[in-house]
Order: sequence, then structure tokens, then C-alpha cells
Amino acid sequence: MKGRAQRGQGVSLTANEWRKALQLGDSYWLYVVWGCHTPNPELLRIPNPTQVLARDAKEIKQVTRYLVEGEALQKNAL
Repeated sequence: MKGRAQRGQGVSLTANEWRKALQLGDSYWLYVVWGCHTPNPELLRIPNPTQVLARDAKEIKQVTRYLVEGEALQKNAL
């Protein structure tokens, strides 16, 4: 289940959530609640989201980086 404060906002699924949805197929449902903190929230129910949303989903690749501060660089330089 994903919740959004405003109607019309998108949601993101983690790589693990997407893989699980692929694995479970028709038995996996995505539930999105728009307007969570409003008097009239709206529930969206999407069966098999990896199939239904395949054309609309955009993969975002995240790169892991390592930041080394200047002090550590200076301390360890030869």
C-alpha cells in the first residue's frame, strides 16, 4: 500500500516490490490511497501492476556512491 497526500501524485516501488509483483503476477495488487489526510481519501486498486502499468512505469537506476571527506583524504595522503 502506498499513500499520497494529494490526489494525482505518483508512487514509486522499490526494486524488491517490483520483483515480488512480477513473481506473484495476478495475485499481487497495488493499493494507492490519494488524499490520505483528507476527509475523503480515494483508494485505487491495481491488480498485477507489473503487467498493467508496464508501459507507464519508468525505471530509475540509483547509483551508490562513496563520499570521502577532504580531511580523510589529507590525513591518508602520502
